[in-house]
Amino acid sequence: MVFLVTYTLQAKGMRSRHHQTDVASLERELQKFPAWCHLSERTWLIATYDDISAINEKLAPFVSEDDSWVVVRLTNEYTGWQPQGIWDWLKDSFERIGP
Repeated sequence: MVFLVTYTLQAKGMRSRHHQTDVASLERELQKFPAWCHLSERTWLIATYDDISAINEKLAPFVSEDDSWVVVRLTNEYTGWQPQGIWDWLKDSFERIGP
């Protein structure tokens, strides 16, 4: 399955009740997925056999209630304006892991 992950985190090091927001730590966690693509500054594509609940469990420790973030499962229908490498990554990920 392929997912889009996008986020806006508070300033690095800002503490909430249970979490410390740290963009670098979140990005390291995103890079642990079987396949990933850094689409733009705060938007990633990940390809994984995990369901959306498992993704949430993996990423939740890196965001706080003061942050905003969303994970969306993608279909193999997409359009836009991106470098060819992004389209190649999407095509390959859907072929290998599926929608």
